[in-house]
Amino acid sequence: MIPSGNAPTPGFFRVLWELIIGYLFTLVALLVPIVGLVFAGAFDWSAPGFRDWPLRGPYPADGAWAVCADVFCAAVVIVVATVFIAGSMEAGLKLPVSRAVVAVVVTATGVAPFFYAQLLPVSGPVSLLVAAFLIRRFAIDRFEPRRLRFSGWLLPAVLAAVAVVGVAVTVSFGVTHPLWAKDSYDQDNHVTFNLHNAGLARVKILSLSEPARLTFPVLPGHRRPVAGITIPAHKSRSISLLRRGCPPADLRVRYRIFGRTMSTRLRPKPPSCSVE
Repeated sequence: MIPSGNAPTPGFFRVLWELIIGYLFTLVALLVPIVGLVFAGAFDWSAPGFRDWPLRGPYPADGAWAVCADVFCAAVVIVVATVFIAGSMEAGLKLPVSRAVVAVVVTATGVAPFFYAQLLPVSGPVSLLVAAFLIRRFAIDRFEPRRLRFSGWLLPAVLAAVAVVGVAVTVSFGVTHPLWAKDSYDQDNHVTFNLHNAGLARVKILSLSEPARLTFPVLPGHRRPVAGITIPAHKSRSISLLRRGCPPADLRVRYRIFGRTMSTRLRPKPPSCSVE
């Protein structure tokens, strides 16, 4: 039984250290399934993120399907981070730690691997300091420890159904939207980027919302169009936009995959342009 109410509050740096330990545990727990999802083409973690709302990625908020997939991914990361951070901190400090408060702090500060929420105006190492302060102030030894008790089969069945539906929505969206803009740079005031197919199926490009050409092969006076090319699984094609300057915020590509015509937003991010 963890003592409560009569133990001195641990110091700030001790709480910070336990927070970092919990973060590392969370990182390890999430890394294996994420690597599997990346290989299956559900998403590409090295592509630039979208900042259309407080939640950043892994997908652009382009319709209800994408938003549901984003929210489910965020919920999984928050739950896993809360379990490992609170559990590790509780074991190290020998004091009760409120899971609910830790979940709110993790969400507000973005202190969770692969979860890019920034609800507070802090980021990077500063967010760790803010999270440690909030957890020490509001989560540690503030509430009596409570354990969830599952009475009957209804609640576990509902949670399992939500998990199955969430995984299906996320994977189905990622597999059918495997195109990402990567490795962008500015060449003679024209944005060039790699159109990467992260999935396991071949993708045929039907159109791009901006005039563009393939960068290879390079022949004098020859501009090979993007429309009609096929990108194999886990391969990329280098593309250069014909218009000068930074790319539009809503660069779209139409493509065909699994016999269906789909579209998605791209976000090339050359260092010289700001597209946030």
